[in-house]
Amino acid sequence: MIRIVHLLIFFCLTEGLFAQITLGFLKNSYEIDVENLCAKPQNKDSCETIYLHFEKNYNNYSYAPDGSILFLNWIGNSTRFGRSAYLCENIEEINRPVLPYPANSMTGPSILVGIPDFFDHYGRHYTFANLTYKNYTGFFVINDYTKDKVYTELDIKFPLYFKIADMMIIGDRIFILAGDLPRNIYIFDNKYELLEIYTPPYPIEKMTASVEDCDNIHIYGFGKYPLAYANDSMTNIPSQGISVFAETDSIIIFDIDLNAKRFDSLCVVTIPEKIARIISVTSPTEYLASETECDLLIDLDRDNSGRYYPYDFAPDEHLCFGDTAPVTDRDVYVHATFPIDTIYITLRDIRDGNSEYLTMSSVPAGLTFIQSTPTSYMLYGNGTTEDSTYSQALKNLVYHNTSSPKTYGVRTIEIQGVNAYKRSLLVNSYVTIGITITTDSLLCENENIMVNGKTYHPGDTISEWRLADEGCDTLL
Repeated sequence: MIRIVHLLIFFCLTEGLFAQITLGFLKNSYEIDVENLCAKPQNKDSCETIYLHFEKNYNNYSYAPDGSILFLNWIGNSTRFGRSAYLCENIEEINRPVLPYPANSMTGPSILVGIPDFFDHYGRHYTFANLTYKNYTGFFVINDYTKDKVYTELDIKFPLYFKIADMMIIGDRIFILAGDLPRNIYIFDNKYELLEIYTPPYPIEKMTASVEDCDNIHIYGFGKYPLAYANDSMTNIPSQGISVFAETDSIIIFDIDLNAKRFDSLCVVTIPEKIARIISVTSPTEYLASETECDLLIDLDRDNSGRYYPYDFAPDEHLCFGDTAPVTDRDVYVHATFPIDTIYITLRDIRDGNSEYLTMSSVPAGLTFIQSTPTSYMLYGNGTTEDSTYSQALKNLVYHNTSSPKTYGVRTIEIQGVNAYKRSLLVNSYVTIGITITTDSLLCENENIMVNGKTYHPGDTISEWRLADEGCDTLL
């Protein structure tokens, strides 16, 4: 009989900043103050559903960029996603995207090392699978885990059945913890070229990154202690029919500097029960490490429906048949590690004078929106306003052009946030103004045409709006 007890480690957010590390296994959970990782764990109420999650075949979890918990499991050639607002709440199944190979030609990652996966700051999900008929372990990504149905294979390959334990993306580097213990850290660039292989001096089983701001990204490694227990072998006693994984009740935590190749032991944390495998270690800020603007990020169009990937936006409502257009998409996203002082908004390239302006259809409580110059605007709070409130305000930002006719061309709305530590990347919303066709004399003799349900005859005058990119400088 093989006895496997899962150790779960996750971070919790308090007032916008992670406040503690929680260790959970089976039915119990324990908290550690993040400012003092080596403090004695404080016993908390048991979480019955931690155990139930594994009864339901969810054998790993991660934090998604929206703050929810994503539970994962391999089923055939698909990844089963379940979402929960918190670890101890009910799980809602949301999607089962597949990898681009038949189920009988591949296997998922071993539960013994957990499902190695990662969400980057765009919300893309990365994972691995063993491609048996191709004879290697492949690396895959999906852009939207809630909607997309097929993963894309990326150009990183490992030997078949290679033990992929964990991965992180920090800036433009990919770090993959893999192999037998002691595992190596394989370092790739963002073009998937292998740059270096680093062997930690102590066998670690999982890693995570906690982000305070872009200049303070802390990488932690977790392993079993003492070293004698930290191996991938089993204790076999054939005469008694026993095959048991080596267990320990002690977890050793390391502070890792992957640039300096420094591997500092912080402490050993003792837990009340013995465990055999560390299945998951994740931080709610881990995904921000992949974003170079991580401590102040404004994304006007997180799902890229406006096609100006990754942060900019162009609304579908081109101003051909109306006077207004939204400035941001429905899923505009704001993240600031430190409170935002002001978001500056500037209307560029206007051609119709005071007929062009911005308004906010509704200003959320706690925020102020003012026009500081004819083309400049400011949005600011009281120093404690939450990111979600700024997101809601930007959703309510509207471009107006009441001129008739309107002057064709593209208007640019520039948006930039500022806090005590950083000025965000400048992001843009692009509004397209179509050309006004007042008359047209291109009707061929003896021909009639239908436009918007109305029949026009030779000699008739046609007044319509058309987009310039649809050829609306000519009607026919």
